[in-house]
Amino acid sequence: MKKIYFSAILMMAIALQGLSQVQFSVIANTQQELSAEARNQLDIKLAQILSRCSASTANADNPFGIESTIVVTESETAMMRTQVMTVTKGQLTLIVKNLKDGSQYYGNSYPLKVTEKAGKNSAAEGLIKGIRIDNPSFVRFVRVAREKVENFYKGKELPVPAADTVAVAVPDSTALPIKFDSISVQ
Repeated sequence: MKKIYFSAILMMAIALQGLSQVQFSVIANTQQELSAEARNQLDIKLAQILSRCSASTANADNPFGIESTIVVTESETAMMRTQVMTVTKGQLTLIVKNLKDGSQYYGNSYPLKVTEKAGKNSAAEGLIKGIRIDNPSFVRFVRVAREKVENFYKGKELPVPAADTVAVAVPDSTALPIKFDSISVQ
């Protein structure tokens, strides 16, 4: 019985250690070559990927977002067995950005390939529907993106006021000077 408790506590500790505070918003896709429905589908897929990785937020103050773009590189129509099929190849690019200043932290591209009935969807819509949200490469992307953001801010010092004090307003509208040594972003 002690072994079961010990293993359960150990597993919970490992799970909690891996949690990160960095959360991402979905930056709305603005590609003009995609239809409004295709842009919406791509945003929904990205939101599903982030939710699956416990990395999504709807907080408007969140400074980090992921931008997605999809490009169709090749589309062929061929007779396969008894049906006319379209084979579409493309590339999905994900970029982690700071929403406040536009700086980029990390990006990666993923090749996509989809085979479907000819004329069923546009090539881009077919690629978007073919994106599997349970793909381990997306989980790896989110993990690495979190690490890149954390490492970027780990060594950074935030600007410190000249007097080395900050005035903090309290409810009775008085100000208390607070002395601090350093600020860390976690």
